[in-house]
Amino acid sequence: MSVVALLGAVTGRGDDVLPPRFNVDRYSAMVEHSPFAIATAVALPAATPDFAKDLYVANVAHSPDADMVTIASSSDPDSPWTAIASSALNGRIESAPRK
Repeated sequence: MSVVALLGAVTGRGDDVLPPRFNVDRYSAMVEHSPFAIATAVALPAATPDFAKDLYVANVAHSPDADMVTIASSSDPDSPWTAIASSALNGRIESAPRK
């Protein structure tokens, strides 16, 4: 008997459980004046020339005396540049002579 009473109570209140659906026009003002919209169009900066487009790391070496990095260019393979850092240089980085 309690099952029948429970079913009667649930079916009688089924329409009142969910709130009424809002009209879509309610949100039209928020869509037109959204606080998350971009206020002005952002102008992209002019393209700058890519100074490092042909450069790559050709060699990295670590020894007890110094750390070395060699940078080379794919457009000019005869001009590698080597940077050397060691404790004898007191934190400075020097360029190694080209051979």
